[in-house]
Amino acid sequence: MFRQLGLPAWVALYLFAIPLAIIVGASVADPLAPTSLLTLAMIIALGLAPVVLRFYHESLVVAWNSALVIFFLPGRPTLAMALVGLCLLMAVVNRAMVRQPILLPARSIATPLVVMAAIIIITAGITGGITGRAFGGEMWGARRYAAALFGIAGFFALASRQIPPQRARLMAALFFLSAVTSALGDLAYAMGWEYLFLILSTDVALLQAVSEHLGSFVRLTGVCWAAWAVFNFLLLRYGISGLLDLTRPWRMLFALLAFAGTMLGGYRSYIVLSVLLLGILFYLEGLHRTKVLAIALGVFGLTIALVVPNVRSLPLAVQRSLSILPVEIDPVARHDAQGTLDWRFEMWKAVVKEVPQYLFVGKGFGYSGTDYYLTQEAFRRGLIRASYEDTIISGNYHNGILTLIIPFGIWGLGAFIWFATAGFRALVRNYRYGDASFRTLNRFLLASFVTRMIFYFGVYGQFDLDMATFTGLLGLSVAINGGIRSPQPATDHSEAANDPEPTRTAKPELEPA
Repeated sequence: MFRQLGLPAWVALYLFAIPLAIIVGASVADPLAPTSLLTLAMIIALGLAPVVLRFYHESLVVAWNSALVIFFLPGRPTLAMALVGLCLLMAVVNRAMVRQPILLPARSIATPLVVMAAIIIITAGITGGITGRAFGGEMWGARRYAAALFGIAGFFALASRQIPPQRARLMAALFFLSAVTSALGDLAYAMGWEYLFLILSTDVALLQAVSEHLGSFVRLTGVCWAAWAVFNFLLLRYGISGLLDLTRPWRMLFALLAFAGTMLGGYRSYIVLSVLLLGILFYLEGLHRTKVLAIALGVFGLTIALVVPNVRSLPLAVQRSLSILPVEIDPVARHDAQGTLDWRFEMWKAVVKEVPQYLFVGKGFGYSGTDYYLTQEAFRRGLIRASYEDTIISGNYHNGILTLIIPFGIWGLGAFIWFATAGFRALVRNYRYGDASFRTLNRFLLASFVTRMIFYFGVYGQFDLDMATFTGLLGLSVAINGGIRSPQPATDHSEAANDPEPTRTAKPELEPA
């Protein structure tokens, strides 16, 4: 158009840039005003639109575990939630353009997820709908519904496209390493950089602020999550045998430092998770029958010999993490750890009595915000003794089975077990019959999924939060392997007998939509 008018290109550029500069300048004048934030967000989104539309699937993989949020939307949803919607929309558009029906990717996993989503939506409709504080409702719980449904929808988004084989390892690494952004929350809180919370989740900072308000010791939750991400990446990339390679000692050093970083959060659960994950990987790699077992025992013994005599000199958060072991720690850390354990046992005794009431019709995630606030105030004023009453009202039971069967009844628990079984079967098949070059990667995904499931059912679980963890691992596996792999039937029996690695000729069960 500008060429037809006889205007040079620089004039066209100025006609676009000058109004944009005026808008940005006006927004920066009052950067914390809602309208200014929205304007700046729209400008940034407009600039990033071509990149996101080109790499929307890769963006979702990278953002899945990140702490980034979209501050200008109600409830401050995570960046991954928005990208899930974009991926599903693009999958539908792509299918419509090529005039092909939309197929369920990895149907054996997709079917129980669809059933689970139906149970959640039906239960929400029966128990008063999905409302929340962000929408001005007196009933809260929309955030937990959104987290559970995001986990389910996220699987379909991740599995909607296959990751090119040449980028599979990179995408898998970024999938886990994106959780390093959680450490920025601790850094922003410590340095007073409140503006960073425009793009970061405030959950980590809130935990740190509560600890300071109660006069407790500092627990760096964000650093813990970031260190766990690095620990997972190292196992994903090298496996246990690669970390124990004595010709490359830096690998083991980084793994030990990452494991030590997880204990800065003060969570005993990360020791349990590490033991489970390493034990399962050790078995899958067959290292219990090799000399690597002696090396591993030596490294473990040396670590114990260095740590145990100096436990009392470690930060209190680290001592709290080590309270699960029979070692002498500071009484403050011991009391804090024992107090939360007793609190959970007392709460579970009270909650179990409610199971028959919600066995067939669950109570859902909705709860009264007024009741929640009044219960907290009653506890502060000493009117009630049980400190877990507000937790019971909100439904955060700290137990995987209870967070399923009370909100969604026996139907929700059954659908989840169906999903867990199908997911385990799919990961086993991808590990056995997937491309040989992805064997270490597929082994880690299988071990990580089994570890999380054992931990969920046996130690600690929260359905709405953990669902994204499970579906993320499965979605990544399906995207990398192009579906669920299966051995190709051999046409020549003699040839099949001489072929020791059927994984090289495996084909996917179903191509993703």
